[in-house]
Amino acid sequence: MLALFLAGPGTATAATNITFGVNPAVPTYGAAATFSGIVTPAGAGQAVDLIADTGSGWSILASTTSAADGSYSISQVVTAPGSYAAQTSGATSPAVALSLKPQLTGLISGLPFLGSSLFLRGRLSPAGAGVLTLHVGARTWAVNVGTDGRYRATLPSRHQRLMPAVIQLAPASGYETV
Repeated sequence: MLALFLAGPGTATAATNITFGVNPAVPTYGAAATFSGIVTPAGAGQAVDLIADTGSGWSILASTTSAADGSYSISQVVTAPGSYAAQTSGATSPAVALSLKPQLTGLISGLPFLGSSLFLRGRLSPAGAGVLTLHVGARTWAVNVGTDGRYRATLPSRHQRLMPAVIQLAPASGYETV
């Protein structure tokens, strides 16, 4: 009796493990972050999805394929803090809790003379990234931020000496101080 065994075309082995990291570790709101890792066993062309749960359940944000050494990399603009991970058909990486640095700008306008009106104007992006407080000399007060992130505060200018003005962010959950 003669038995023949025929092998079909080679097929890729399903991933059993996937690593995951993000660079920078705390990205700036609205900027690109690089999500990368290694799929094992290594093999080119394995589909990798970047998934995130930013408060409304897990969803796929982007997809790529692995290189021959199993590595993958996805560049993605981040606009929401949350849990991020990578998945293949056979494995899901441990999730990374991603915090963001909001963007905070400010500009002083007005005439720098005793008794003149001085204003601090700027923007916090996103608007819900936290609460702003203005410190001028020994005085401290809250600064209202509009729904578009814009803020405006009047600076005291009746003193004959220079006083430092500092705008401070108390970050909301998922955001870092800037």
